[in-house]
Amino acid sequence: MTYHFVSDGTVPEPNTMLLLSLGLVALGWRRHAHERSGSVPELQT
Repeated sequence: MTYHFVSDGTVPEPNTMLLLSLGLVALGWRRHAHERSGSVPELQT
């Protein structure tokens, strides 16, 4: 996967920020589901 940066090379593009945000949300949801069920999450994508 390649990451694209704006002209100054320090601020990621909105798409990159969106992917990072989705990743954090996914990790948080999986951790919460794991702790709640005590095993593998029942809902599988």
